[in-house]
Amino acid sequence: MKRTLPEILPAGCLFFIFLGDSLLIHQDGDQLTLPSEIPEPLRDKVTYHRFLNSNTDLYPSLVVDLNQDTTLVDATFISLRSLYPHIEDKQLTQAGRALQILRWNRNHQYCSRCGQKVKESSTEPAKICNICGLVSYPRISPAVIMSIIDGDRILLARNRRFSAGKYSPLAGFVEAGETMEQAVRREILEEVNLKVDNITYFGSQPWPFPHSMMVGFTTRYSGGLLQIDNDEIVDAQWFTRDRLPPILPPQSSIARKLVDHFLSGQ
Repeated sequence: MKRTLPEILPAGCLFFIFLGDSLLIHQDGDQLTLPSEIPEPLRDKVTYHRFLNSNTDLYPSLVVDLNQDTTLVDATFISLRSLYPHIEDKQLTQAGRALQILRWNRNHQYCSRCGQKVKESSTEPAKICNICGLVSYPRISPAVIMSIIDGDRILLARNRRFSAGKYSPLAGFVEAGETMEQAVRREILEEVNLKVDNITYFGSQPWPFPHSMMVGFTTRYSGGLLQIDNDEIVDAQWFTRDRLPPILPPQSSIARKLVDHFLSGQ
């Protein structure tokens, strides 16, 4: 269904125009930039849009979802993962927020309690059921990611889904009823059979793959013999500052920030 687009938007508004999970960008050689408006040929292809106000860290933006059958000559659509080396962190964060809003809209057209069609709130990202009154918000799944340090070495692992040569700190979702620290201990024990202590909060990062909030911790190895689960994890090794794996996580990811924190000797 065609959506009427807003006529007036604030100066500096970013446009996140999605076809499926891929984002429209302008490409000039290696330079990638976001569009400054919705291209005229796409205006009648818009099935959903929502304006997102700025806050202390993010820009005002218009999130746009295109009809799946949309085609545009000379247009470049790119996945968010492919964008990581190319645009600034704040724009990446906002692009992730935009995609999460679109996925939420696509997947929450009906009330999960009574099955009736829902309407969208005009004041906040929320879906409201007119029949039973249930209010639904975009899904956020908390996950922990943690470095394991033992003196001058760090444990990094290869997930089954990683490209060849890539290693990263361990990560996993928080289960119902767990604290973050309990999730850290459980994930490490399940995946590599190690025990840790000195669990210290490091930072957090929204991670739209598909709707995670990554909460980072540093930990200290306290015991156990390294043994991978051979399910999610296919290899795990201790690395030193002068012997690292060939591929590390993207520079702007919290996974890489944990590795860089270790490399800095802090």
